[in-house]
Amino acid sequence: YESVTHCGAAVSCVYDEASKEVTVNARMYSELTMNYRIAAYVVEDKVVGEQTQSTGEVDTDYTHRHMVRHMLSSNVRGDALSQVAAGTEAQKKYTFTVSDDWNIENLSVAVLIMDDKGHVNNMATCQVDGGSMDYEYIN
Repeated sequence: YESVTHCGAAVSCVYDEASKEVTVNARMYSELTMNYRIAAYVVEDKVVGEQTQSTGEVDTDYTHRHMVRHMLSSNVRGDALSQVAAGTEAQKKYTFTVSDDWNIENLSVAVLIMDDKGHVNNMATCQVDGGSMDYEYIN
């Protein structure tokens, strides 16, 4: 490939408090013509629960970081976006309902864009409650 990173990733969420339904819009912009896949996850930070330590002891008050709560894509290899032409954008929408035992303030969505070799080429994250992350390029 001409550059290591050859696609951009963006994501936004709209949360309906009454129904607890979230609509996720995941987008990618390609610099190369390629078959891409997209994987998306609901992640919760600061989840307190049991954790077995390396010593074998169990910490019943352990704070877990960035725990996957729900997979939005059909599997870990992501959903096929088919061939995306260079200089164009593709998108995928997902919806899910926030579980009663999740803390909305600590929920985010992570979107991973995978190239035709199965490597994660770029990713974006945003908060579930009205968050967004647009394309970011740093030269």
